Amino acid sequence: MASVFTENNWQQLTPLPTPRAVTWALARQWPGQANAIYQVGGFRGTGTPTTAGYTADIERTPVNGDGTLGQPVVAGQIPVGARGNCGATIYNDRLYIITGDGPGAGVISWFCWGNIQGDGSISQMSFVQLPEQFAGSRLVVANGWIYIIGGTFAPANFGNGNIYSAPIYSDGSPGPFQVISTPLPTGNIGLGHSTVFEKGGYLYLAGGLNGFGGVFNASAGIWSARVQANGQLDPWVSLGAMSTPRWRHGVVVVDDQIFWGGGNAGNPLATVLSSVDTAYREGEGQLSKLRVLTNPLPAALRNCRLMEVNGIIYSIGGADGTNTALAAVNALSVKW
Repeated sequence: MASVFTENNWQQLTPLPTPRAVTWALARQWPGQANAIYQVGGFRGTGTPTTAGYTADIERTPVNGDGTLGQPVVAGQIPVGARGNCGATIYNDRLYIITGDGPGAGVISWFCWGNIQGDGSISQMSFVQLPEQFAGSRLVVANGWIYIIGGTFAPANFGNGNIYSAPIYSDGSPGPFQVISTPLPTGNIGLGHSTVFEKGGYLYLAGGLNGFGGVFNASAGIWSARVQANGQLDPWVSLGAMSTPRWRHGVVVVDDQIFWGGGNAGNPLATVLSSVDTAYREGEGQLSKLRVLTNPLPAALRNCRLMEVNGIIYSIGGADGTNTALAAVNALSVKW
């Protein structure tokens, strides 16, 4: 049975000191230590995001007890230089990154990892080069395995449906990455800039941009796949669709309530969304009927990143319909 929560209005908080876009943002909550939001690489500056404006900085923004945000500080560096369109995840108090495109470097993909230390800073990160080129890929950890989901596998080509996985060793380092036997549910046309998360032993995948040979389409699809103990996945099962196709959107899970918001509705890039879809996770790999929140984001937002700390959902930065980088910080209190 789906939960019922009070739907409040989004509140606009103090904006970031500098607009941020094409970045990856995620929250860290740890008992006995300060909560924080990390932003990994991407564009930092005013105007239209360009690779020349990419940064290697990993910024840490503290989350105050009243839900407001403190001032961001540089907590570490992407060890291979400035990158945008990265993916990242936190597992066992370690930060894992898959790099995307970079200034003058095209898409050269590296997998990086480092410890989150007691003061919230990131230790000097280790890194290995990956066997294919990825941008707009997603990272997710399940049952001690880390997965690379989708992305651009060559410049302007989403034509690869491979999923990679590697075991995570006790020291936090990854084992060898290998292609698993279950491809993306979209097959060989691939899927980039989607969202993925793990819950209850299942991966949940939604949206993204797929295409081959220069023809691209945004997806509204939602799928789940059970994680096997050996790092493989069961076949993907369709769970229906979001209210509209989305890519470069955000996802956040609060308990078992899932929220997908913002993003591009398709090609061209100017079609940007403010709507937020929600559904409740029911049973093994299943969802309740999806609905659209009455209160959308305060503005249409591409490169949307959503995260939750203490029952508050945040969206940070991104770009608007004119592809102008934003410094906006929005917050939505979710209460049952």
